[in-house]
Amino acid sequence: DDRCHHTGGELRTREANRLGEQVEECDTKDRACAKPEDEMEFILEFQRKKPAEHGGHKSRETDRDGHTFPRYHSVNGVPYGSRASHPHPCYNYPRMRTAIIGGGAAGLMATATLHAANPAAEVFLLERNDGLGKKVIISGGGRCNVTTGIHDVRTVLTKYPRGSKFLSSAMYAFPPEAVYAWFEDHGVPLKNEPDLRVFPQSDDGRDIVRTFERLFDTPRVRVMLKTQVTGIDRHAAGGFSVHIKGQQEPILVDTVILTAGGQAYRHTGSTGDGYAFAMSLGHTLTVLAPSLNAFFTREAWPAEVSGVSFPHAAITATRGKRTTFTGPLLFTHKGVSGPAVFALSSLVAFEQYDAAQPLDITIDLFPDQSADELHRTIAPHITEHPTKSLLNIIAIIVPKSLAEVWKLGCFFC
Repeated sequence: DDRCHHTGGELRTREANRLGEQVEECDTKDRACAKPEDEMEFILEFQRKKPAEHGGHKSRETDRDGHTFPRYHSVNGVPYGSRASHPHPCYNYPRMRTAIIGGGAAGLMATATLHAANPAAEVFLLERNDGLGKKVIISGGGRCNVTTGIHDVRTVLTKYPRGSKFLSSAMYAFPPEAVYAWFEDHGVPLKNEPDLRVFPQSDDGRDIVRTFERLFDTPRVRVMLKTQVTGIDRHAAGGFSVHIKGQQEPILVDTVILTAGGQAYRHTGSTGDGYAFAMSLGHTLTVLAPSLNAFFTREAWPAEVSGVSFPHAAITATRGKRTTFTGPLLFTHKGVSGPAVFALSSLVAFEQYDAAQPLDITIDLFPDQSADELHRTIAPHITEHPTKSLLNIIAIIVPKSLAEVWKLGCFFC
């Protein structure tokens, strides 16, 4: 409504133009309502504050008006630090129109947050596929690993081989504990697994997407599926025209949020259109390179042990400066994959390698043990069973299928 939320004062508002600019007066008995620039200062003041290290849900933040809020949890289901989680007492929602291009993870959360923060806004969520969250649904083997069970943001940031500085502000604004609370507050029970990954208790990624679909079942949010954006024009006077394939008239909006994704898993709709849209609006792009990807190997033997995994292996790229990462590793039909491989691919993303100039890698399946320690592990078995084949001895420390590949001398074929 048009009333201040304190002391019962009247807030009189008239829209200056269709972009939602407002002229406000408030004859509250105690003090005048904050002007828009004060409102923004109020929001930024909250977003600048980073939660200190602490161990639970009881730590609270106090604003300049004496209101207190949990540091980590979302407030009223809205991420910490957003306008809706810490509303200014006199804030009057503008009636703006926003186009969000891309209905993946970022687009879903952007739409939900914008609608919660400004219920009067009209939001157009444009998705080229026939459904939302295609990549969300297939992530985590179809279970959707929602977030991490590590609550300390500083610790989480150390897990990113590159980009921790870039991610810092976003991670503090909406930390893993707040993500966990947000989904549970919206009806998705979650669970922590021993490796600290967080999944829906149903083990079904579609439950995550259904949550957003329920939130978007409102007249103020228009979900437009099978809708391909072909271009975006910026108006000199403000606002944008969003052009749609097969549609003569563009969608006119005040703001645009690009969440079109990159070019990974192109079959899910991420075809790189977002790069072109960003450049057309005057943005520049850094050099692009594959990252967080599996490796295809020239050698064919990994196919013989496809599915064999190791929870703790070290993989090293030997070109130039040796780069190593240790973690879970999986052999596939075409090479190697798993968290350790993804991390290494990120670290060597800007190395030039292809089928003609492959990148040499080595894999240590026992990074915490020396050769002597491994020999001491198998020596008693050799002594007790002197007639046992070397294949069976090796199979004591690695899966037999991998030992058989070693026996055939196929590690370099």
